[in-house]
Amino acid sequence: MKKRIVLSLVLVGMLAFGLGMGTFAWFTSQATSTNNTFAAGTLWLGEGQPDVSSEADFVIAELQPAEAKSAGDGYTLTNTGSLPMRLSAVAEWEVEKDEDNEYEEDPSLDLYYIKPTVTIDQEEFEAEDFILVEDFEDWLNDVFGRLHEDTDDEGHFLPDDSLVLSFEILLHEDAGNGYQGAVLSLNLVITGNQLNRPVEDQEEEEELTITVVDKDTFGFGQLRSFTGKVVITNQRDEVKDPTGAQVRLQLPSRPVIGAYDETVTLTDDGEFTFSLIHSSRLNDTGTLTVTFGTEVYTETVRLGDY
Repeated sequence: MKKRIVLSLVLVGMLAFGLGMGTFAWFTSQATSTNNTFAAGTLWLGEGQPDVSSEADFVIAELQPAEAKSAGDGYTLTNTGSLPMRLSAVAEWEVEKDEDNEYEEDPSLDLYYIKPTVTIDQEEFEAEDFILVEDFEDWLNDVFGRLHEDTDDEGHFLPDDSLVLSFEILLHEDAGNGYQGAVLSLNLVITGNQLNRPVEDQEEEEELTITVVDKDTFGFGQLRSFTGKVVITNQRDEVKDPTGAQVRLQLPSRPVIGAYDETVTLTDDGEFTFSLIHSSRLNDTGTLTVTFGTEVYTETVRLGDY
């Protein structure tokens, strides 16, 4: 059973900086790949090339389960500016089923593996073994933090440094016929930040969306339980781990039984349960509040509606 994995690349390198009356912007350089992955080429990071782009296509043909294939000669990333940088990467993977594939099995990223290698100044950083493609971003950022690790310039991408990124792709032996003709794609963004830029300013603030789904009320007699699930996503529609988020249910005071005000802390499944709710509260209108870091979501709930 053979697969054809199509990998293509659009890379853009740019330097953005500004200085004006009462304003200051940190030096930043960014290289972006969209609409899939790598082909041989060079990216320029630095003030010498403020607006450079390269575009290429690469095809890994006849990819079979349990057989690794190289994605070309790799990419060269060069700091052509006069300032050292700290590099960071964001990698987004996606696998798309061939529309002509009639098998029921849907391709999953869980069966795609990558063995990346980064070489800088003849120093090589290579993954010990194949890792899940979804772990590639963490691996690459760890390598960026180890550049020049035996010198005072640890973690720096120095002027005139050239970094070569290459890799192999492996489709797991458990892949079935649903993977035939599948397209594996990667959107890779590599950013170079000014060294003395505050760390908290370098971190991209994610815009999070909090929703509560699967709300339900169940029980018998005078006591009920109210359950649901919290889903937290970012602007790229990636689901975030909700561990540590707090969910608070507030119901108005009633004679004898008083008010109901309870808070639960979520684990990674995002599910919550509020117990020992008197049945007389089913028609009450209360407030459900989810707090996750600095994000707060509030919803009005009527338990009898679920």
